[in-house]
Amino acid sequence: MNDRNIINNLLNRYLWHYPFILNVVFLLFHFKYQLLIIAFVCLAMCIYKMYRSHLKPQKYIVFFDLKGILENKQLFFSRLLLWTIGIFMIWITWIAENTSWVCGTYCFHSQLAQQFMQGMSYTCGLYLLFLAMIDMKK
Repeated sequence: MNDRNIINNLLNRYLWHYPFILNVVFLLFHFKYQLLIIAFVCLAMCIYKMYRSHLKPQKYIVFFDLKGILENKQLFFSRLLLWTIGIFMIWITWIAENTSWVCGTYCFHSQLAQQFMQGMSYTCGLYLLFLAMIDMKK
């Protein structure tokens, strides 16, 4: 299996499957910032597994190569767009979790559905941020 497939599998497993399972399991035991903690723990485990698989994340992370980023302007702007969307998703979810703005209660008529959607939104935002940083061509 080549490095690209390994990284793809790790990203899918640790930034989609495991957060989904953890958000479902801990849905009834909700505490403040639980959703953000789950997202960051899954991201940390993904990076840890990259090291354990003898893949050096610094080799694949684009932002360590500033000269290489600016060579392809279209790729640079698409990465910038992914970063903007990811940060916006995390920011909106943070606001929804810390204020009285509760769209989920009105849209889904369920506090549990709102918590689940917020948890997956944190994870999706981190997924987009991490995806924007990785260069699969290396």
